[in-house]
Amino acid sequence: MNILASAEGPDATVSVIELREKGERVLIIDGFVTTSERGVSGSSSLLVQYMLWMGHLPMLLHPDPKEALVICFGTGQTANALRRENPKSLTIVDINPNVFKMAHYFTSNENVLKDPRVRNLVMDGRAFMRRTEKTFDVITLEPMPPTFAGVNALYSKEFYQLARERMSDNGIIAQWLPFHQVSAYHGASVSRTFTEVFPNAVLWIDPESLTGILLGSKNDRGTLGSEFPGFKRNDLKRILPEETVRKAVYLEKEGLKRYGEQYGDVITDDNQLLAYGAAAFNTHVNPVTLLLSNYDTMKIFRKGFYEDKGSLEIEQLELIKKESERKE
Repeated sequence: MNILASAEGPDATVSVIELREKGERVLIIDGFVTTSERGVSGSSSLLVQYMLWMGHLPMLLHPDPKEALVICFGTGQTANALRRENPKSLTIVDINPNVFKMAHYFTSNENVLKDPRVRNLVMDGRAFMRRTEKTFDVITLEPMPPTFAGVNALYSKEFYQLARERMSDNGIIAQWLPFHQVSAYHGASVSRTFTEVFPNAVLWIDPESLTGILLGSKNDRGTLGSEFPGFKRNDLKRILPEETVRKAVYLEKEGLKRYGEQYGDVITDDNQLLAYGAAAFNTHVNPVTLLLSNYDTMKIFRKGFYEDKGSLEIEQLELIKKESERKE
């Protein structure tokens, strides 16, 4: 292991390490492995894959996205995915200046910060949205896992209400939901809070990493996820097959709403549910066990035209769990 860079910021210590035996570079924030340039195995881009989805999916759901916003930069791969969809401008906000300074260590972001359409700001994401008068066609955010200290502020009802105010009429928002790092209660609570503000929403699952992405529209009409108008744009080389995108929609808006209401509570700034609420997060729980718990809770709400289109089955996760236990 080789430490390439390390620096203390206003809210966290950021480091970049290189795992020589895997040919892999990793971004670490306060000891937590946030993102990798090649993925956890060194050969399969599991961590990279969902970051691409985080950028491409909301852009594909919007008919003509011009203005985009990324909250939390990481290694810049989500921001670069948004840029590939050719917006007129892209604003990137992160509270820690060191993630921008270390972006050059990750070549997969393709120097996104040097694009003249890109504006990067060192600021708290929520504070930025309170202050700006600009509206955005797409907002995507990928903060630290929900149960980390301080992150409740980017998963609360008040935050989503603020985000909605900063979205254009047909605006789309994407929220990262890592099921391997939250309890079933917390997963349902994040989903319930999201749908309280964005009733026209879907849950999309990355078929490789099994990471969840909540997608919501400011336009409450129609059914989000039934169409992906971005695929009709012919000016871009598509890296995501349309059929793969459609298959990975896991819960449509009615199922997502019922799932959240039955198993979760609304997260607010006052109750700090993700930090202090019921079913506190246990860091010693096997991530595969958390995945199984979340999907076992969600599967009964899978209805409608999504029912036969997904590739995720609990049986598959059970096999993953058995393999994980065998290795232990």
